[in-house]
Amino acid sequence: MISFSWGLPSSKKQADYLNRTRQGEFNLDENYVGSTLREPFSENFQKDLEKDGFFINNARIKLGTGEAMFLRARKSLISWSQFQLGWTSVDANTPVEIKQRFLVRVNEMIVAWLLQPLEIKYVLDTHCTKMQTCPPNASSSINSEKLKGVFAFGSVTLKGHLLSGEDMFSIKWEEDDSVWYETLSFSKPATFLSLATYPYVQWKQKLFAKQSSVALLKAVSDS
Repeated sequence: MISFSWGLPSSKKQADYLNRTRQGEFNLDENYVGSTLREPFSENFQKDLEKDGFFINNARIKLGTGEAMFLRARKSLISWSQFQLGWTSVDANTPVEIKQRFLVRVNEMIVAWLLQPLEIKYVLDTHCTKMQTCPPNASSSINSEKLKGVFAFGSVTLKGHLLSGEDMFSIKWEEDDSVWYETLSFSKPATFLSLATYPYVQWKQKLFAKQSSVALLKAVSDS
């Protein structure tokens, strides 16, 4: 069931709506669940996604250099800084852990609000043991021969979301000491409303990718 309201729903109403969603009840074909782990996507996989109607959205920005920057960026991602854009937000106290469900609150037309439910499918963290802050079920098993460190998590849309897809947010500490933030997603309409307004939806997705990059850069600069 789509959640639409005039005015931001109260915390209780948001919690009630999230509690009505079911863990693992994705609206995405199971063959695609977890696919953002395959990044960078091969040309053939991109073609498969596009053939099945998915829009691929990607943005990447350099945050700085060194381990201190990597750890600040990791902390900012755990605090959901990439979502706090005014017109979109996530409860900053939401744990970043596998099977955690959460809501993206989206503001449209000033007074209209949508609640978009998702569930975290995976967490990758090469530094959690060192920092003693491992999210439950976090894994450090990633093809990272050319990386000094990585923190990433992927979330999948649940039933009730306007779109069907998956996104990944990552902080990568490259071999050359540079630290990067990246967002990657693939999605397609899951409802008549999103299908009817799809050009606008795609524009908002591109806007989010751009603005979330700026928000992460600001967060690590201010910390």
